[in-house]
Amino acid sequence: MAEDRTESLARRLNLVERLVIPESAAGGSRNPEGPRHLIALKLLSTKTDESSTGTDGEVIDFAAVVVSLVTENIVAAFHQHVMPTEQPTLSSHCVQSTGVSQEAADNGVPLKTCLMLYSNWLVKLEKDVGLKLPSKQDPKNPVTIPVTWSDLDLGTCLPIEARRKRLVYVKHLSTWLDLRAIWIEHYNTLPRNMRDAMARMKLKWKEKEYLSLEYATNIANLALAMREKGCELKITSSV
Repeated sequence: MAEDRTESLARRLNLVERLVIPESAAGGSRNPEGPRHLIALKLLSTKTDESSTGTDGEVIDFAAVVVSLVTENIVAAFHQHVMPTEQPTLSSHCVQSTGVSQEAADNGVPLKTCLMLYSNWLVKLEKDVGLKLPSKQDPKNPVTIPVTWSDLDLGTCLPIEARRKRLVYVKHLSTWLDLRAIWIEHYNTLPRNMRDAMARMKLKWKEKEYLSLEYATNIANLALAMREKGCELKITSSV
Protein backbone atom coordinates (compact mmCIF):
# COMPACT_ATOMS: atom_id res chain seq x y z
CA MET A 1 0.00 0.00 0.00
CA ALA A 2 1.05 3.61 -0.61
CA GLU A 3 1.09 4.51 3.08
CA ASP A 4 3.33 1.51 3.87
CA ARG A 5 5.81 2.60 1.16
CA THR A 6 5.78 6.12 2.57
CA GLU A 7 6.44 4.85 6.08
CA SER A 8 9.36 2.77 4.81
CA LEU A 9 10.70 5.73 2.83
CA ALA A 10 10.40 8.08 5.79
CA ARG A 11 12.27 5.65 8.01
CA ARG A 12 15.01 5.22 5.40
CA LEU A 13 15.45 8.98 5.07
CA ASN A 14 15.49 9.31 8.87
CA LEU A 15 12.48 11.64 8.85
CA VAL A 16 10.40 9.86 11.46
CA GLU A 17 11.78 9.39 14.94
CA ARG A 18 8.90 7.17 16.03
CA LEU A 19 5.77 6.56 14.03
CA VAL A 20 3.59 5.85 17.07
CA ILE A 21 4.26 7.80 20.25
CA PRO A 22 1.90 7.53 23.23
CA GLU A 23 1.37 11.19 24.07
CA SER A 24 -0.01 10.37 27.49
CA ALA A 25 3.52 9.35 28.46
CA ALA A 26 4.79 12.84 27.71
CA GLY A 27 2.85 14.41 30.54
CA GLY A 28 0.57 16.51 28.36
CA SER A 29 1.08 19.64 26.33
CA ARG A 30 2.74 22.66 27.82
CA ASN A 31 -0.33 24.58 26.67
CA PRO A 32 -3.39 22.31 26.95
CA GLU A 33 -5.55 24.98 25.33
CA GLY A 34 -3.35 25.21 22.23
CA PRO A 35 -2.77 22.92 19.25
CA ARG A 36 -1.46 19.39 19.83
CA HIS A 37 -0.47 18.48 16.28
CA LEU A 38 0.82 20.30 13.23
CA ILE A 39 0.53 18.88 9.72
CA ALA A 40 3.45 20.36 7.78
CA LEU A 41 2.66 20.30 4.07
CA LYS A 42 4.69 20.87 0.92
CA LEU A 43 3.36 20.63 -2.61
CA LEU A 44 5.55 20.70 -5.68
CA SER A 45 3.91 22.05 -8.81
CA THR A 46 4.88 22.45 -12.42
CA LYS A 47 4.92 26.18 -11.58
CA THR A 48 5.98 26.11 -7.91
CA ASP A 49 8.63 28.38 -6.52
CA GLU A 50 8.45 31.23 -4.03
CA SER A 51 8.20 33.88 -6.79
CA SER A 52 5.59 32.09 -8.91
CA THR A 53 1.88 32.88 -8.89
CA GLY A 54 1.18 29.16 -9.31
CA THR A 55 -2.18 29.85 -10.97
CA ASP A 56 -1.77 27.59 -14.01
CA GLY A 57 0.41 24.81 -12.65
CA GLU A 58 -0.39 21.26 -11.64
CA VAL A 59 0.65 19.58 -8.40
CA ILE A 60 3.13 16.79 -9.13
CA ASP A 61 4.30 15.95 -5.62
CA PHE A 62 2.43 16.02 -2.30
CA ALA A 63 4.09 15.53 1.08
CA ALA A 64 3.02 15.95 4.68
CA VAL A 65 4.51 15.20 8.07
CA VAL A 66 2.66 15.23 11.37
CA VAL A 67 4.52 16.69 14.33
CA SER A 68 3.34 16.27 17.91
CA LEU A 69 3.60 19.43 19.99
CA VAL A 70 3.39 17.22 23.08
CA THR A 71 6.44 15.06 22.36
CA GLU A 72 8.00 17.53 19.88
CA ASN A 73 8.67 14.67 17.46
CA ILE A 74 7.57 13.95 13.92
CA VAL A 75 5.23 11.01 14.29
CA ALA A 76 4.14 10.20 10.72
CA ALA A 77 4.89 11.04 7.10
CA PHE A 78 2.97 10.95 3.81
CA HIS A 79 4.40 11.22 0.30
CA GLN A 80 2.75 10.78 -3.07
CA HIS A 81 3.76 11.63 -6.62
CA VAL A 82 0.89 13.17 -8.59
CA MET A 83 0.30 12.67 -12.31
CA PRO A 84 -0.28 15.90 -14.26
CA THR A 85 -3.16 15.52 -16.72
CA GLU A 86 -3.34 18.91 -18.46
CA GLN A 87 0.32 19.06 -19.46
CA PRO A 88 1.68 15.53 -18.88
CA THR A 89 5.19 16.29 -20.14
CA LEU A 90 7.37 18.06 -17.58
CA SER A 91 9.74 20.76 -18.73
CA SER A 92 13.44 20.30 -18.10
CA HIS A 93 13.30 23.30 -15.75
CA CYS A 94 10.49 21.66 -13.77
CA VAL A 95 12.41 18.39 -13.44
CA GLN A 96 15.53 20.21 -12.32
CA SER A 97 13.83 22.55 -9.85
CA THR A 98 11.48 20.03 -8.23
CA GLY A 99 13.53 16.84 -8.39
CA VAL A 100 10.47 15.03 -9.79
CA SER A 101 11.36 12.94 -12.83
CA GLN A 102 9.08 12.38 -15.81
CA GLU A 103 8.87 8.71 -14.85
CA ALA A 104 7.78 9.58 -11.30
CA ALA A 105 5.09 11.92 -12.62
CA ASP A 106 3.88 9.32 -15.13
CA ASN A 107 3.63 6.73 -12.35
CA GLY A 108 1.85 9.09 -9.98
CA VAL A 109 -1.86 9.17 -9.23
CA PRO A 110 -4.37 11.83 -10.31
CA LEU A 111 -4.78 14.73 -7.89
CA LYS A 112 -8.25 13.52 -6.92
CA THR A 113 -6.81 10.16 -5.86
CA CYS A 114 -3.93 11.80 -4.03
CA LEU A 115 -6.31 13.91 -1.94
CA MET A 116 -8.33 10.79 -1.13
CA LEU A 117 -5.19 8.89 -0.06
CA TYR A 118 -4.14 11.85 2.09
CA SER A 119 -7.54 12.02 3.77
CA ASN A 120 -7.50 8.26 4.43
CA TRP A 121 -4.01 8.59 5.94
CA LEU A 122 -5.27 11.22 8.38
CA VAL A 123 -8.16 8.97 9.39
CA LYS A 124 -5.67 6.17 10.12
CA LEU A 125 -3.59 8.53 12.26
CA GLU A 126 -6.65 9.33 14.33
CA LYS A 127 -6.29 5.82 15.76
CA ASP A 128 -2.52 5.41 15.55
CA VAL A 129 -1.28 8.65 17.16
CA GLY A 130 -4.42 10.25 18.57
CA LEU A 131 -4.62 12.87 15.82
CA LYS A 132 -7.85 14.83 15.97
CA LEU A 133 -9.03 15.40 12.42
CA PRO A 134 -9.23 19.08 11.50
CA SER A 135 -12.77 18.58 10.23
CA LYS A 136 -13.89 17.40 13.70
CA GLN A 137 -12.46 20.19 15.82
CA ASP A 138 -13.62 23.57 17.05
CA PRO A 139 -12.34 26.11 14.48
CA LYS A 140 -11.98 28.68 17.26
CA ASN A 141 -9.69 26.39 19.26
CA PRO A 142 -7.99 24.05 16.76
CA VAL A 143 -5.85 21.22 18.09
CA THR A 144 -4.62 20.08 14.65
CA ILE A 145 -3.32 22.77 12.29
CA PRO A 146 -1.99 22.42 8.73
CA VAL A 147 1.19 24.51 8.35
CA THR A 148 3.03 25.75 5.28
CA TRP A 149 5.77 28.23 4.45
CA SER A 150 3.87 31.03 2.64
CA ASP A 151 0.33 30.86 1.30
CA LEU A 152 1.30 29.64 -2.17
CA ASP A 153 0.56 25.92 -1.80
CA LEU A 154 -2.80 25.99 0.02
CA GLY A 155 -3.88 29.50 -0.91
CA THR A 156 -3.18 29.38 -4.64
CA CYS A 157 -1.80 26.20 -6.24
CA LEU A 158 -4.07 23.53 -4.78
CA PRO A 159 -7.44 25.34 -4.59
CA ILE A 160 -7.12 26.85 -8.07
CA GLU A 161 -6.21 23.51 -9.63
CA ALA A 162 -9.03 21.80 -7.73
CA ARG A 163 -11.55 24.35 -9.03
CA ARG A 164 -10.17 24.11 -12.55
CA LYS A 165 -10.52 20.32 -12.50
CA ARG A 166 -13.87 20.48 -10.68
CA LEU A 167 -12.65 18.43 -7.75
CA VAL A 168 -14.33 18.39 -4.37
CA TYR A 169 -11.93 20.36 -2.19
CA VAL A 170 -10.62 18.90 1.03
CA LYS A 171 -12.33 20.93 3.74
CA HIS A 172 -9.55 20.68 6.32
CA LEU A 173 -7.08 22.26 3.89
CA SER A 174 -9.17 25.44 3.76
CA THR A 175 -7.49 26.97 6.82
CA TRP A 176 -3.83 26.81 7.76
CA LEU A 177 -0.86 28.39 9.50
CA ASP A 178 1.48 30.37 7.25
CA LEU A 179 4.80 30.06 9.07
CA ARG A 180 6.29 32.96 7.13
CA ALA A 181 3.48 35.26 8.31
CA ILE A 182 4.06 34.14 11.91
CA TRP A 183 7.77 34.88 11.50
CA ILE A 184 7.10 38.40 10.18
CA GLU A 185 4.61 39.09 12.97
CA HIS A 186 6.93 37.86 15.73
CA TYR A 187 10.31 39.11 14.50
CA ASN A 188 9.19 42.08 12.39
CA THR A 189 11.59 41.02 9.63
CA LEU A 190 11.18 39.29 6.27
CA PRO A 191 13.57 36.37 5.66
CA ARG A 192 14.78 35.86 2.10
CA ASN A 193 13.27 32.38 2.07
CA MET A 194 12.74 29.44 4.39
CA ARG A 195 16.36 28.35 4.13
CA ASP A 196 17.34 31.79 5.43
CA ALA A 197 14.84 31.51 8.29
CA MET A 198 16.24 28.12 9.27
CA ALA A 199 19.80 29.46 9.17
CA ARG A 200 18.79 32.27 11.51
CA MET A 201 17.39 29.65 13.89
CA LYS A 202 20.63 27.63 13.55
CA LEU A 203 18.78 24.69 12.02
CA LYS A 204 20.30 22.40 9.41
CA TRP A 205 18.50 22.40 6.07
CA LYS A 206 17.55 18.82 5.17
CA GLU A 207 17.71 18.10 1.46
CA LYS A 208 17.91 14.65 -0.06
CA GLU A 209 16.33 12.68 -2.85
CA TYR A 210 12.69 13.36 -2.06
CA LEU A 211 12.55 17.14 -1.95
CA SER A 212 8.91 17.65 -0.92
CA LEU A 213 9.16 15.25 2.04
CA GLU A 214 12.38 16.90 3.17
CA TYR A 215 10.83 20.35 2.74
CA ALA A 216 7.82 19.38 4.85
CA THR A 217 10.21 18.09 7.51
CA ASN A 218 12.06 21.41 7.43
CA ILE A 219 8.76 23.24 7.94
CA ALA A 220 7.97 21.03 10.94
CA ASN A 221 11.40 21.56 12.50
CA LEU A 222 11.24 25.32 11.95
CA ALA A 223 7.78 25.47 13.52
CA LEU A 224 9.06 23.66 16.62
CA ALA A 225 12.07 25.98 16.87
CA MET A 226 9.91 29.10 16.49
CA ARG A 227 7.53 27.80 19.15
CA GLU A 228 10.48 27.38 21.51
CA LYS A 229 11.34 31.05 20.90
CA GLY A 230 7.85 32.14 21.90
CA CYS A 231 6.04 32.32 18.55
CA GLU A 232 2.33 31.60 18.82
CA LEU A 233 1.31 28.88 16.37
CA LYS A 234 -2.16 29.81 15.14
CA ILE A 235 -4.35 29.85 12.05
CA THR A 236 -3.36 32.73 9.77
CA SER A 237 -4.96 31.99 6.41
CA SER A 238 -8.02 30.55 4.71
CA VAL A 239 -9.70 30.13 1.33
